[in-house]
Amino acid sequence: MEMISEKGLLYNNEKLFICFISMKMSIQCLSSFSVVMLKGLKRAADFIQTNTKADIVDINMGCPVNKVVKNEAGAKWLKDPDKIYHIVKEVTSVLDIPLTVKMRTGWSDSDLAVENALAAESAGVSALAMHGRTREQMYTGHCDHETLARVAKAITKIPFIGNGDVRSVQDAKLMIEELGVDAVMVGRAAMNNPYIFTQINHFFETGEELPELPFDKKLDIAEDHLKRLVTLKVKRLLSVNSVVWHHTIFVAQQEQLRFVAKSHVPSLLLRLKKSLQL
Repeated sequence: MEMISEKGLLYNNEKLFICFISMKMSIQCLSSFSVVMLKGLKRAADFIQTNTKADIVDINMGCPVNKVVKNEAGAKWLKDPDKIYHIVKEVTSVLDIPLTVKMRTGWSDSDLAVENALAAESAGVSALAMHGRTREQMYTGHCDHETLARVAKAITKIPFIGNGDVRSVQDAKLMIEELGVDAVMVGRAAMNNPYIFTQINHFFETGEELPELPFDKKLDIAEDHLKRLVTLKVKRLLSVNSVVWHHTIFVAQQEQLRFVAKSHVPSLLLRLKKSLQL
């Protein structure tokens, strides 16, 4: 799932690029709650349904960054359950595919967490994801498990997806078995361990925890990722630099191993250059 602005979609922003993959895909829209933007969001949702292969449309009601909330978008929705209900009701009216919502526990506190979730549920969303932090917290502190458990208990008609501090199989297990969520969403942890999805799925399918990947296997994954990005983005240098940094963190999570990862970056790029015949 990737987040895009409804304005960028409707105005054919040249920086907007949608990549279609062979698995289920959701496109997340970001919009303010003005009357004008509501019409734009409905048009954007219909455009996604009509012109893309997306299986799901999602509305972002959780992004905490200033450039988003100052435009009355993202986490700004969390201040008004009635507006959440209204926007969901309006957008579902133009969709035949599922609409989902991603939100946080609240703006500065979690007092409206259950009310916001129930507003989205009663308006017709097919599933709801909640990050266990307020907008004020940004990405600091810890995931609010108590609030997620309250929301999980209140939501009865749709799947409830817990998000926040899921960094391991055991974190996912706690979310589902102790908090009562129906599924977990992995965020930042996937940036330095994309293997976490395989680990979590394998555990819930078999009850067994997979071992960590060997260092060489992590390099293979980094190389494959880099090759795909080069192919997708036509050898843009920025993308290459980004993925090298990404996988430097991925293969060297401990401070004492950082020099090892950096020493492998040149060989990784050389392998890539040969395989692509650059």
